[in-house]
Amino acid sequence: MSSSPITYENVAQAADHLVSRHESPTIRAVRLVLGRGSFGTIARHLGAWRNSRQGTPSAEEISPAFRAALVAEIARHVQKMANGKEEELRTLVQEREELLTDNERLEREKNTLASRIETMRAEEIRREEQIRLLGTQLEEERTRSATLTTRLHEVEKSLVRLEVRLEAAEKRKAPKISSPKSPSSSGRSKKKPSPSPTLTKPAKFMTLGDDIHPAPAPDKAPNQ
Repeated sequence: MSSSPITYENVAQAADHLVSRHESPTIRAVRLVLGRGSFGTIARHLGAWRNSRQGTPSAEEISPAFRAALVAEIARHVQKMANGKEEELRTLVQEREELLTDNERLEREKNTLASRIETMRAEEIRREEQIRLLGTQLEEERTRSATLTTRLHEVEKSLVRLEVRLEAAEKRKAPKISSPKSPSSSGRSKKKPSPSPTLTKPAKFMTLGDDIHPAPAPDKAPNQ
């Protein structure tokens, strides 16, 4: 808790007290009575007190001993203040060095985190690109699968049509059971007509899409 500042009244009361005890109201004596205050403040108020009591003293009225004591006291006070300021300055310099060290450490950590963030972003971009490529490949595979499924259905339909044609062709190629003929025509029925030079024997198997035709029946011989 900081003490209140020394006022003129405080110094005047202390000086009057010393005079009542038949003691010289010096700066040190007033400081001991008050127990606080800077010597410069006490000296200023004490000079005003002396002026009010005796008038302004001349340089000859001030004793050399008092002048020396006053100068020594002021010098000691100034040195004390200088020492305090130097200590405060050293403390501030040390704190500044600590802050600079912490700042460098934080800067290194910041750079490390920034590098890690850039690495993570690059990895994320690479993964997104892989996902995009996999999605494109998946769509292509789906399209190809749908195309192959359609072609498979068309092939199955073609196979079914081919089987139907083969069955029809086999039915047309099967030998027909002829009805019994009269004896008079039995001899003539055994005769085989000579092959026509313009007709060729059909192939056993035709290409897909071509009809399979049975061989042409022989012409009947004229009745005798």
